[in-house]
Formats: sequence, C-alpha cells, structure tokens
Amino acid sequence: MRMAGIDFLGDCVVYIGRPRAQPKHRDPRRSNRYPMNPGLYLCGFDRSRQGHTRRPIGDPAGQQPMPPVHPRIVPLEGPGPAQRPPASKRLTQQPDRVFLAGQRHAHLLLHLHAPQQGRAWNLPPRLQPPREDVGPCPCRNPMTTPPIKVAWITYFPVEWLPEAPEELRNLPRHHPASWQRVLLRSWLENNPGLELHIVALRKQFPRSLQFRVGPARFYCVRTTGGLRAPTLFWYDTWKVRQVLRAIRPDLVHAWGTENGAALVAARLGWPFLVTVQGLMSWYCRVVPEATPYNRLAAWLERCSLPRAPLVTTESRFAVDFIRGRFRPRAVMQIEHAPDPLFHRVQRAPAPDRIRLVANARFHYAKGTDLLLRAVHRLQPELPLELVHIGPPLNPLADQLRSELGAGFWDRIQFRRDLTPQEVAAELARATLLVCPTRVDVSPNSVKEAVAAGVPVVASRVGGIPDYVVPDRNGLLLEPGNLDELVRALRQACHHPLFRHGKVEAGTLAQMREYLSPETMARRFFEAYQHVLQTVPRHAP
Repeated sequence: MRMAGIDFLGDCVVYIGRPRAQPKHRDPRRSNRYPMNPGLYLCGFDRSRQGHTRRPIGDPAGQQPMPPVHPRIVPLEGPGPAQRPPASKRLTQQPDRVFLAGQRHAHLLLHLHAPQQGRAWNLPPRLQPPREDVGPCPCRNPMTTPPIKVAWITYFPVEWLPEAPEELRNLPRHHPASWQRVLLRSWLENNPGLELHIVALRKQFPRSLQFRVGPARFYCVRTTGGLRAPTLFWYDTWKVRQVLRAIRPDLVHAWGTENGAALVAARLGWPFLVTVQGLMSWYCRVVPEATPYNRLAAWLERCSLPRAPLVTTESRFAVDFIRGRFRPRAVMQIEHAPDPLFHRVQRAPAPDRIRLVANARFHYAKGTDLLLRAVHRLQPELPLELVHIGPPLNPLADQLRSELGAGFWDRIQFRRDLTPQEVAAELARATLLVCPTRVDVSPNSVKEAVAAGVPVVASRVGGIPDYVVPDRNGLLLEPGNLDELVRALRQACHHPLFRHGKVEAGTLAQMREYLSPETMARRFFEAYQHVLQTVPRHAP
C-alpha cells in the first residue's frame, strides 16, 4: 500500500522522499513537515495497540488521530557509506540494511523480517540502489575488515608501566588497577583484531603527552585541578572529546564511574560500554561516614549506568545489584583476572609460625579494625605473624595504636608500594590471606591469593563467595562480626590443609582457569562485538 509518499510494509511505516526546505513545525506528531535535513527519513511506530491507525503519519487531510506512540525519526545523512539506523523499540520490525547513494537522490533498501509469515519485504525496484552500491551487512569479519578501534577512558596507572616515559614513572604511585594492565598485556600478546587507544586524565601529569606500548597508544592528558568534579565532569567531556575526534574510534570503553568516565562516555555520542570497578551506591549504604566525593560517585552511577548499552562487572552479586537498581540494557559478567605471575607462585610457607597477610587499604570499609583486634585477641594462643601490604592511615591508625598498645603495633609488618612481583613473593611465604572487608565487589587481593594457592579467610560479601569455596580453599564469615573472624582464624589455624598453607588441588586448578587472563580477554572482546552489533556506529 502506498499513499502520499508513505509505504506500509507489515507493521512499519516508511516515509520516502526529501523533507520540505522550510518547515514551520518541527514536531512530527503535529504536522506533516519533518525537520529540515538532507537525506531520507525512516519513520515507524507500532500499530498493535488500540488507537493506532493505518493512515500515514502527517496525513494532509488531518482527519485521523495521531498514534499515541511518538514515531522514531531517524535522519540518514546522504550520500555516505552503508549505515545501520539506531535501534528503536518503537519500530516493530527492525531494519537490517540501509544504503545511501547518489548526490541528488538517496536510495533506500529496507529488509523487513516478518517472523510469523517467514518472508521479507523489499521496497519497489525503482527505489533500490544500483547493484554496485549494495554492500554487506555492517557486521565484522576479522579476515576482511580493519581492526576495531577502541578508546579507553580510564584512570590508567601509567606510573606502573616500565615502558612509560621516565617523567611518568616518577609520579607517585596510585592504585595499581592491575586488571587493566593484565588485559592490555593479554591483547598485546594475542591481538584478536583491536586498535587500542588509552585516554587517561590527571592533574598530576607534568604535561600532556603521548607514547606507545606495542600497538597501543596512550594519551596522557594533563588537567587543571578543581575543574573536574565541580563541573560534573563536563571539563573531562570537553578534554576527552578533543582527543576522540582525532582518534575517531568505533567504540568507547569507560572504566568505572568513580572518576566520571561512564558519564563522559554517555555524553560523547559514540557507542560505548561501562565496566564497573566499584559499586559506590552500595558502598555509601554500608559505610556510615562516606565522603562527599563517594556520594557524588554514587550519584554518577544513577546518571550513567541506565544509559549504557552494556555494563560489565565482575561477580554474580554485582550483576544482580546492577540489574535490580539501575536496569541497563544489558549486563555481562566478566571476571578481572589477576596478573599471570600469581598463577606461577612457588609456595613455601613457614613451618614454625602462622604468617597472616592482608593486602588492602587501611580503612574501616576494608575491615582493618576487625583484623587487628582479632589478631590481638588470638596472639596469646597462636604463633601469629601479621604482614599488612599498605601503609597505616589516620585517623584509624592512631585510634587502633592507642587501643591495642604500642608493643603489639610494633610487631605488625607494614609493606608499602609493592610491585606485583613483591606481592607474589609475600604470598609465596604466607600461610593465610585475611580479608574481613565490609563492602567489596571483587577484591583483587583475594583473586591473587586464590590463583597463588593461598588459603583465604574472608567475608561473605560481594563477589568473594565466587572465588572462595569453604573447606576447599578458604573459609567465609559474616562481614563486620569480630567474634566470627576470631573463630574463622582459629579454625583455619587448625585445619588439616590450611594450617600448612595448602588448598585442595582440584579447586586451585578450577579457579586458575576461571580467573585466567585469556578468559578475561576473550570475554571483553565479545562485549565489544556485542555493542558494535547492537548500537549504530557514527561519528558525533
């Protein structure tokens, strides 16, 4: 059926032709004049509900009521390469291919699939493009297409990279974010077809500069202090957009919501996905004295995660939390793998004492107060030795020093700014790793210990139950409970395997496979392909 430039195909309405040059109204619900923009317009709505009409949108007679669902108007700039129109739930049948050609006229080839009838609808032959203009469906073929150009927006720890310029290696070391470096190394060794561009913003950078690590290019952008969070990261958006316009990526990968990366990616206009590194909404619920910045980060989650085409996170707990609270379009569980060197640790725990290792920030949220009080209570009955990887931080450090006594405090061994090799050396000599955290999505220290074969005593919180199997490679306890922590440590020190620093061999092999860098790299590449196949690609 065709009337007044409208084709009815199945349950879709397709408007073919050019818009008027000088529209008086820009709202397609109120007038037949479409917004001025050269090219074709694809317009459709679902007429399956009551009140919808089969008359064309913008009927000149104006006698029929307009459909209650706002039609999706998609400007298709022409001439240009093959494009896929943005996905819309208001189009009952999703277009599969759109081709534009010609300087004066645009041609539209629309394949509409009717699942019930099992047939395809085509426009009349006179409206189809010439045969030589018809290209393949815009899906990737790694054998014939160029690599996917991916831009990371991240707080990447460049100071930890040995290949970084000396002026960056001399910066104060921040959180190592080892999972990002592991993913980078995995793709450098076995590239599945990616061109990686890593954009990092920091005020600590001495200047803005670029450098390469293999085929990956780093863009270190120096920012002005006091302009990021106060501007709700619009300053970051401006800075990142300048870089991405030169890169012209196919896809943007935002690492975390804490530093505005997810919100910036949602504003830029490129297809994007978000990787959750910490659930600040959950953190602010559990920690009574969350800082104003943490509360801002929780607000950023509410603004950015529902807009993401895909959210990746580490644990089953985080997947359920994100789906229930933020309802993004898709959520994918991808475990962040520890450094491969932890899979090769040669265990040699001390036979004459029980060496406890804690690898976490010295903070209430990490349960540091519970750990020190439990060790202080057990010290008279067990030969315990405590190593804390990370410096003591005030005011909690002063409070615990005065409470537990200077003698006990002096026996704690604090390690600062350890490299992954040095952390692996500490785990090689450890009897147990202790992680009594109150709130944590998936602590990397637990994964490193699990991969190294160190028994773990940890809280039953977040993703930790995904890695610690009771009585096989560790013990679990309720978070925030000092008495339970004391009982769990006493039980582990008398366990037939754990007291010797050993775990069940089958569980160790299973966890090393589950937390392998190869698995993480494959899953992230699948996430990129998912976004590229479901979100239209266009340059803002």
